[in-house]
Amino acid sequence: MRAVVAGGASTRPTGGSPCPTATHPTWPWLGRRAAGGLARATRHHVIHARRVGHVLCHQHGVGDRGPLHQHATIGSGLRGAMDASTLSALIDASSQELAALHARLGCAPDALERAMAALKTCIHDAIRAHVAEAEADVARAQESCAAHEEAIAQLCAATGGEPALVPEMPLLARCEALVADRARLERTYTAQAEQCDLVLSQVRTLNACMSAAGGSCPEAEVAASGSLRDVTPAALSRLEAHLQHVQQVYTERKMQMEAQLSEVLQLWAETHTMPHVAMHAGRASVAAERVDESRFHLAILQYTQQVPDMADGVFRGEFLMSDDAPAELLQPTNDVLQRCATLIDTLAREKTQRESQIQTYYDELCELWVRLGATDEEMDAFVLEHRGSTLDVVEAYRAELERMRELKASNMGSFIRSTREAIWELWDRLYVSEDERQSTFPAFFVELPEHAADAAPFDWDHVLEQHEQMCAELAAAHEQRLPLLDLMERYRAICDDERALNESAHDAARLLGRGNRGDPGRLLREEKMRKRVKAQKPRVRALYAC
Repeated sequence: MRAVVAGGASTRPTGGSPCPTATHPTWPWLGRRAAGGLARATRHHVIHARRVGHVLCHQHGVGDRGPLHQHATIGSGLRGAMDASTLSALIDASSQELAALHARLGCAPDALERAMAALKTCIHDAIRAHVAEAEADVARAQESCAAHEEAIAQLCAATGGEPALVPEMPLLARCEALVADRARLERTYTAQAEQCDLVLSQVRTLNACMSAAGGSCPEAEVAASGSLRDVTPAALSRLEAHLQHVQQVYTERKMQMEAQLSEVLQLWAETHTMPHVAMHAGRASVAAERVDESRFHLAILQYTQQVPDMADGVFRGEFLMSDDAPAELLQPTNDVLQRCATLIDTLAREKTQRESQIQTYYDELCELWVRLGATDEEMDAFVLEHRGSTLDVVEAYRAELERMRELKASNMGSFIRSTREAIWELWDRLYVSEDERQSTFPAFFVELPEHAADAAPFDWDHVLEQHEQMCAELAAAHEQRLPLLDLMERYRAICDDERALNESAHDAARLLGRGNRGDPGRLLREEKMRKRVKAQKPRVRALYAC
């Protein structure tokens, strides 16, 4: 039997047996490289050998304390320190002892072959199992490293960072290094994701306050490959730029809303239109009817910190500052802007209608004021006293118009007479004959009653309208014929001068009278006049003919 030494070394026996570390001729399938893997399976092999020994001993009546048992005991004592040489020596010794035991038992040769084949199969399976387990450990380590490397690559793409340099090292050490680098990048990703989320939260908050008028958030730019988001500095910069754009849009829309609210307050004040709110002790609240409209009006008052002045119980377009903090400020959403625009349009149309009504009243009033002899001071005083577009102003103009209409009715005769004077003057300017005057406008010659109140059947308004229409027509004709009328006036003046010269030429006393001695230039003036008449009369006549 070979002797086993500590540390896995062996000595050659006296009988000249080969070194236990060499390949035994009985085990051509067991190489030197596999001997190390067999060390972990020694216990199983020895236990199997003991079982085989027990079976053989029972079959041949041999006791349990044989050499095989001794070798099994030795093997179990060397489990913790067994190396390749020790394992080879143990297998070699066990094989020889198993053969010796079979020889002592006197078993058939095939029994020994079967026992050796079973031992060979058992050892071979154990080796393959342990190698497969080791290979599985290596595969798992490689997969773990690959998974960490992939996660690190995704984290680097998501954060814009760089992976740590991991030198060549065993798989377990490389895996630990990759785990540490992954944890570092995950911390970086979490910090940068929080920054992006903060900016995105501000963007979403502002967009919610203005109906997403800032545009869609570049979610595609913050979405990365896989399950990670793009939180690189470039993505954060794009988000911050988008946030600035959203802030600018919000500021512009808020300024637009505030301009609309200011216009609403101005229209309320100009038209003396009371906001639809309930007033109690100088404080505004939601009215019982038209609740939605009342809430909107109340929100406008709260945002602008205004409250209607109801000191005398009537709203006269005055507002007071209010220190009440609004429960919720208005935001420039599409709904708020649209409601403001609608309210402005309603108030503006009401104001325009009132102004149009006032202008209509004023146009008629001016004519009546002039007809009734009102002074400019009186007219200006009325206009200055009744400025604006409130219902009170409209009512004042209406009342003044009614008063002037009553005065007009009482002075209708004087109106017609003054109009007739204007018509007669225009007739004279147009050289209208007496017959033509009577034929073209017979109403002119109708006698008027002395008092309008005493002549109820007489249609004063119709007669005045006829006269005013005729006056307007004559005025238009005079304006159209004004150049011709000027020529006629010049020709008439020349004819008058010619007639005066003729009368003077037949007056002999102008040459002999004493009075002429005091006017020595008379003859000279007459000569100049005669030359002018002789030159201009044909010229004016030719122009008139044209």
